[in-house]
Amino acid sequence: MNKLVNSNNIFIPDKLFFILYPFELINKSHNLLGKEKKTQNSLVDYKYYLKYNLFFSNMLKDKKVEIIETKENRQYILTKCDFIYHNLKKNLPVNDSVVLLDGAPAIGKTSIGKKQSTHKYIEEFKYKKYTLANYENQIESIITRIKCLSNGNVILDTSFLMGITHLFYSHNRKVSQDEKLIIINKIVKKIPMYLYISKIIYLYADEKTLLSRKESDKNKKRKHFNDNIKYLKDEINFYKKLDKRMEKFSNIYMIKADKSIKEIIDTINILENKEVLLVDLFYYILDCIKRGEI
Repeated sequence: MNKLVNSNNIFIPDKLFFILYPFELINKSHNLLGKEKKTQNSLVDYKYYLKYNLFFSNMLKDKKVEIIETKENRQYILTKCDFIYHNLKKNLPVNDSVVLLDGAPAIGKTSIGKKQSTHKYIEEFKYKKYTLANYENQIESIITRIKCLSNGNVILDTSFLMGITHLFYSHNRKVSQDEKLIIINKIVKKIPMYLYISKIIYLYADEKTLLSRKESDKNKKRKHFNDNIKYLKDEINFYKKLDKRMEKFSNIYMIKADKSIKEIIDTINILENKEVLLVDLFYYILDCIKRGEI
């Protein structure tokens, strides 16, 4: 490939249309139509699917892209192609490790994020105020958080997933299944679905331990501690059901935070990186909602 590029014997188009579609649906379509189309099984192998998409994901990370349409689980993205010509002359980009660090309030996420040295730490940020009647501020905050995934080798304290669980569960009235579907669809229409996550860490502890840690850490004000505790079981269920639904593709790790900060950091570092594209993650989230599981 490099020889062809260097000798100008390869055609590089001006524009690139990148179509993203969840692996599970690709696989189902192949199983139904494979015999008729005689598609090679290797083309719907998950490793091939992931490498193919991560090639473009790494290429597009810091490039300007236009989301043309997101409809029926597909996303169409448009970008210029000139950068591909130059990148092909270099070694292919190495996938950065992108880690989400989620969990109960006062569980120690900030301490873990600041003390670990493997990733660039992106601290928790304040979400804007919103109501269930008008939650556009929350949607925008979630989208802002998702775009942090493109920042390279990062560990993200209190991720967009916790922004979603807050929107789903932190209210006096129950958010309906239809409302949850609308919320997720509003998010996916505004985010580049080729971004990926390597590990999703969810830290948990019993309520007594959390309260004790809150009381011992007087430096950090936790105005919404009690409110967050009220829907903690629903939040934990969200991660557990999502983990179960993703099956062998899951990169969700539930870790009981009853050890030292160093021990937890060591545990996180040795856990396997299993890249999952947002197009797949949100497919599973939508499916869990439709099944009434989250």
